[in-house]
Amino acid sequence: MSKANNLPADVQLSVLSIDKNQIIADGKDQAIITIQLKNTDGKDVTTSSDDVILLVSEQKGVVSELTDNKNGTYVCTVTSTTVGTEKFNFTLNGVVNQSQVELKYIEEKLNSLPPKTPENSHQKNSAPALSQKVDKRIVEFLGPHGRYCNGDIAGFDANYADELVNKRKIAIFYKK
Repeated sequence: MSKANNLPADVQLSVLSIDKNQIIADGKDQAIITIQLKNTDGKDVTTSSDDVILLVSEQKGVVSELTDNKNGTYVCTVTSTTVGTEKFNFTLNGVVNQSQVELKYIEEKLNSLPPKTPENSHQKNSAPALSQKVDKRIVEFLGPHGRYCNGDIAGFDANYADELVNKRKIAIFYKK
């Protein structure tokens, strides 16, 4: 039995959490599930014990072994190659915790090439005038995206670079 201030762990006061709501169903992207045991006063259990903690899932994704951090927390990772949704909860010594977390496995949207910068209608088949400046930005990819890998650096027009960084959050602006 877990003891913190000599009180046993309480399954319903213990907390189940997940670090993100969705992951890409590519077998590489992962979410981290954490269980924090709480005692009957609602305080964190900070010592390891003989309690039996089991993660309960719908077995749609691939769940790593639950690791006891020896401080009242237990963690595991989840990946998937199948698009869908999965719910998780846990048991403490055979008693089911009533809360649950949900993780969505989403399809990766791949763009073969970035969109082209629209041509000026009044300048057909000519190079930009010297006074015109083409606004380009360099980004560094944070993970796989189309033909790019983690750490790849590429230049795009400013609007598309802003989309990659601010909307899709799959890249950062490159800094030398």
